[in-house]
Amino acid sequence: NSAFDRSQISYIDIPAGVTSIGWGAFSNCTNLQTVILRKSTRYAINAEDFQNVPATFYVPDELLDEYQIAAVWNTFADRIKPISELPQ
Repeated sequence: NSAFDRSQISYIDIPAGVTSIGWGAFSNCTNLQTVILRKSTRYAINAEDFQNVPATFYVPDELLDEYQIAAVWNTFADRIKPISELPQ
C-alpha cells in the first residue's frame, strides 16, 4: 500500500508477474507520465491507486476495451492505450 505515493517517478513498467496493485500505490505521483501494465488479465484497482496521476496507461492490446469500460479504470478511458501504440 502507498508504495510510490508522492514519488517523483515518471515511468513505470509493471511486469506480468505482479499480481495486484496495492491501495494508493501511485497516488499523487504528479510526474508519472507512462504506466505499462503487462499482466494478461485486468488489474482490479481502487480510485485511490492512481489518484492525481496524469499518466497514459498502456495495456495488452486484447484488454483495451475491457480496461476502458471497467469500474474505476473507466475514469481514465481516454488515457488507456494498447501496448502496440507505446512510443519507441
